[in-house]
Amino acid sequence: MSSLTTIVKRKKIALFVGGLGSDGNFFNQTIQKLNSKAPTLTKVYSEIIDMSDFSVTNKQFVGVSSGSLFPSSKALEAFNLKIAEVVNLANSNTNTTIMVKTKLDFRPDSVANGKIVYKSYESIDNQSIKLIKIIESIKQLDNSIEIILVGHSQGGLVNLKTATEIPNKIKKVVSISTPYSAVTTAYLLRAVEFIANIFKESVYPYFSAGDYDEYDKRVKTLSDSKYLTELKTKWNKLSKRPELTVIAGISAHLMTSEYFVFILPFEINHRYPFDGLVMGREQVDIDHCDLHVLHNPGVECYEKSDGFTHSCCSQFGLINNHNCNCALPCLDISSALIKFSLSALESKIKQGNVNLEELPVIKAFVEGINGETCSNENYRQYYEVIGGNYSHKNIVIQNDTIGLILGVFTK
Repeated sequence: MSSLTTIVKRKKIALFVGGLGSDGNFFNQTIQKLNSKAPTLTKVYSEIIDMSDFSVTNKQFVGVSSGSLFPSSKALEAFNLKIAEVVNLANSNTNTTIMVKTKLDFRPDSVANGKIVYKSYESIDNQSIKLIKIIESIKQLDNSIEIILVGHSQGGLVNLKTATEIPNKIKKVVSISTPYSAVTTAYLLRAVEFIANIFKESVYPYFSAGDYDEYDKRVKTLSDSKYLTELKTKWNKLSKRPELTVIAGISAHLMTSEYFVFILPFEINHRYPFDGLVMGREQVDIDHCDLHVLHNPGVECYEKSDGFTHSCCSQFGLINNHNCNCALPCLDISSALIKFSLSALESKIKQGNVNLEELPVIKAFVEGINGETCSNENYRQYYEVIGGNYSHKNIVIQNDTIGLILGVFTK
């Protein structure tokens, strides 16, 4: 008696969705590392599926042309060509994940000299509608293709929203440093926003009215507990959900201060682990399939941090070694933001203008992000947090993260 072995040929496409203000190239290094580590299991689609030439009106996907909103044949033709190329790659490379970058976070604002100007950011809901257009276009050409969504920060919320709308068309979702509950840092930014709004005509002249309004809306959305709760509730009620892998990053501790006790939803002077922008508890506050919490050596164990898990971090699948008795300096971001606003005002009064990038706290953040030398030791804690391996931005290129994503691709 002989037995026949059936070889299953799976076709997979991973769509990468960046966070707030992502230009589509955010995942460049991530994708390059994935391909370098597993060249036979991954393949890179060289172009970006850029949805900037499309807009959303009344929850409907539309194109743009000459400043008017209606389906644009040229834009749709270019879009459909890219979708066909991606599908062909998947069909020609079975059991390989085709990695595709997307650009969802901008929308046309106006037309100047015959060119469309992109000033405004898209809402989470509108980005999701654009992402659904991509997925459904792929599925229309080949319904057997498995769709994997990989999102960073707000991009993870776009993916969650999409997964709640078309769960049967998505196989897996990977979120990296995504906030699933109201972002504490956004509460702080809204307080600074209030100060900025008072002085924006003099201290913040570079903010056009439209740009400021867009900033205002985005910060409010990320601190909108009702919106995020409703999104998670819809996710939890799905009878069959895509597999969700959560990768959370921790770089230091945020310590709140007396400045914003009237805003923040917890007691002052408590320390909470976070990645420089998003709290640890905000990143894991979602029903998931797999959870991986990564943090820099030197950050305290969670059981020593008030109000989070009351469990040792070893229970959360931490990969890197750590010393639970040694913590990075606490980052009192609320105090820094107050000082930042006052410094901007003082600079305006003395000089008649202000260059935000020259303010010490902002400069320390920028130096940390770019890997430059810290120029002011008084702000080293801000430099270290933002420049840490598992900070909000840097986590996507760490080997631990790359390995976890590959695990999802190949499982």
